[in-house]
Parts: sequence; structure tokens; C-alpha cells
Amino acid sequence: MRRRAVLAGLAGLAAPAPAQQPTRIEISGHRLLWNDAPLRLCGIAMGDPVYIRAGRSLDDYRVVAQDWGANCVRISVHPGHWRYDPVLMAQYLDTDIAAARAQGLFVIVDWHVIGFPDHYEPVPPPEWGLPPDAYLSSIADAIAFWTSMAQRHGDDPHGPREILGPGHALVPVGNPALLAEAILQALDQPVDHAALRRRAADFTTERTVEAFAAMLGGMGLAPAVIPMHETTP
Repeated sequence: MRRRAVLAGLAGLAAPAPAQQPTRIEISGHRLLWNDAPLRLCGIAMGDPVYIRAGRSLDDYRVVAQDWGANCVRISVHPGHWRYDPVLMAQYLDTDIAAARAQGLFVIVDWHVIGFPDHYEPVPPPEWGLPPDAYLSSIADAIAFWTSMAQRHGDDPHGPREILGPGHALVPVGNPALLAEAILQALDQPVDHAALRRRAADFTTERTVEAFAAMLGGMGLAPAVIPMHETTP
């Protein structure tokens, strides 16, 4: 039975819309489908726009697509960079995503977290030039990041709009008048605290594990049981 793949948590998947009709990647058994045809993602991890790709040309995406024959790239975001300047980081991401999509590449945006809060919090070596908290994220950080991605790319049928759920306004970037109108409309509406709690519950560890296990089960794969335990650096 075919069903639409919902990608949530640490990665969002986007791709250029074909000329005939926008669509989403779907899962059918153990296969990915795109426009009703089998899809195999073959790609490159490009790194993040601030650190790994600093000074690199956007022509890299043309090389990856045309010379290397890839159809997918992963662009990373270190949580520490996002916390320091989310507006600038979003602009960097928009530029790289647009360059990749212009070459017909699928784009995986990677919220690049390493460690586990209060248990294992690695610090990058000082000579790397990264902030000490570059890899660390909270649930609030992740929600803020993916909400921003949904707002910036929510009108793209291949983007991560689903994280907001129904009933939430998405405003195009760079339109202050529409943003002000959406804010005023939101303020005029009564706050549905129960609905907010239900939506937040969709992103608990338990729900996330259950969703991934169900996805693997639908592909005929038995998910491994990984014991949770404290890890020290």
C-alpha cells in the first residue's frame, strides 16, 4: 500500500517540482517513489554554508549534478551557528538550497546535532574555529529551526510544512505587511492550549521512535532495539 512519507525530526527533504505537477516523495514497500517511478537518492554531503563551505563557489552544485551524476545533496546546519544568528544562517541556507535546486538536485537539510543534552555534550577542538556549543540542541532550538524552514519553504510541496500542522499561517519571506497582518490575526484568535499540547506531543522521543518503527515495519524491516544509557565523553 502506497503512503506518503513524512520526514520529521532532524532532516527535511526538498526537491524541484517537475513541470507537469508538484508531488512528494512516497514510500511503497521498501522503495521510494517520485512521480510514480522508483527513486534512488545518490548524493553528496556538502557540509554547512558557514564552516565547511566557507568561500566555496555555488558552482559546486553544478559540478555535483552534471559531472558527478548525483541527484541529491545534504546541507548541514550546526545548532550553535543558528542560535548565534538565525537570520543570517537562514539566508545562507536559502542561497545554497536555491543553487542546488536550480541544478535539479533533491536537498536534504540536516539539523546537525551531536551529543545528548546533560549526558554527552562534545566540544569541538578550538582549532576548528567552531563555537563550543556548535553541536548542541534543545527541543526548543529544533522547533524554532524547523518552523523557520517551514515558513521559508512551506509553499514548496516538497518542503517541511507538515511540522506546523493545520491551521497555522505561513507568510512569504520579505513581506512585512503580510507578516503584520498574520500576527494581528493570530492575536485576535483565542489560544487553543489543548491543541498546542497535542501538537507538541507529536515530537516527544516516544512518538518519534514509534513513527520510525512504524515506517520501518511498513518497509518489511524489523527495527533494532537500542538500549538507552548514559554516555560519558
